Amino acid sequence: MNRKNVLLFALIFLGSYLTTEAQSYCEPNLDFETGTTSYWNYWRGKNMGTSWAMLSCLPAPTLHTITSGLSGTDPYGGFSLVGDGLYSLKLSKDTTNQNADGADYHVHVPTGAGTAYSLIYRYAIVFQNPGHSPSQQPRFEVSVTDSATGGTIPCNSYTFVSSGSLPGFTLSSVGYQVWYKPWTAGSLNLTGMGGKTVIVKFLVGGCTPTGHWGYCYVDMNCGIFKIQTVGCSGGSATLTAPPGYSSYTWTDSLSFTKSYGTTQTVTITVPTVTTTYAVILSPYYGYGCTDTLYARLVPSNMITHQAHDTAICYGATVKIWGGATDILPLTYSWTPTTGLSCTT
Repeated sequence: MNRKNVLLFALIFLGSYLTTEAQSYCEPNLDFETGTTSYWNYWRGKNMGTSWAMLSCLPAPTLHTITSGLSGTDPYGGFSLVGDGLYSLKLSKDTTNQNADGADYHVHVPTGAGTAYSLIYRYAIVFQNPGHSPSQQPRFEVSVTDSATGGTIPCNSYTFVSSGSLPGFTLSSVGYQVWYKPWTAGSLNLTGMGGKTVIVKFLVGGCTPTGHWGYCYVDMNCGIFKIQTVGCSGGSATLTAPPGYSSYTWTDSLSFTKSYGTTQTVTITVPTVTTTYAVILSPYYGYGCTDTLYARLVPSNMITHQAHDTAICYGATVKIWGGATDILPLTYSWTPTTGLSCTT
């Protein structure tokens, strides 16, 4: 089990204040948020069943496509075309005139990131299931290699081969034997890779006889080592882990003995002191290794100091103030607004 000081959850705070702190370091366009295909490397070729025959290429408009949230939903799965943020990347398409497409990114793991480092990505898959032998079926592959040695980094590389029994897949009501897996998160454990460069590659292809197709969407999370804080002790907070894992175990982060739930989302009472929680993520068998991510809740300690009543002459001005302090950033909204020089 790999325990790392990483937080990549959506924290929804009920009836109170929410803020997010995130690491400022980010590779250029790692998350596709420029809305372009820049900085990524692209591939075209063939699915050979147990290997790929791929050649580097320029991004092809219909095979390496930037998608946006304004583009609608996937026609087979009905899920969003974007996994996170404003843009994602779609690889390949639902035609049989080409066989395999891919993209990769050279991620430079910061030297000062410590011994523990994780990268969160998101993917969605749409396959036909022609019922060929497994070595001939459409497939999707994630791989992570050390750019210097070419060696595969353990627990970060796996393959989905099209079938009617893949975990997390649903049979589409559109088309014949089309199976889809909606947006799912995966974590790349790069522990001990500080100062090195790793190649994160996504490949998708149709069947080896080329008569059936498969395509995918991919996205990356730029907020590595993200920490989110919430306020107002005594209220409740909802913690949501990345989707797509076989099981979830929420515990305390010190002894890992106190249980807070075994679902993707848990609701807890905000503690009176800053507290870190852990969630142990167990993937489906054969699709990665158990990993642990962390969420830190910071309770609000807001104090207000009321100003004294003040008498002034008609037409004169006076400064009024809220007198509030807290460890969390505060925003202000004054009402009524009449006569005020500033309302925020």
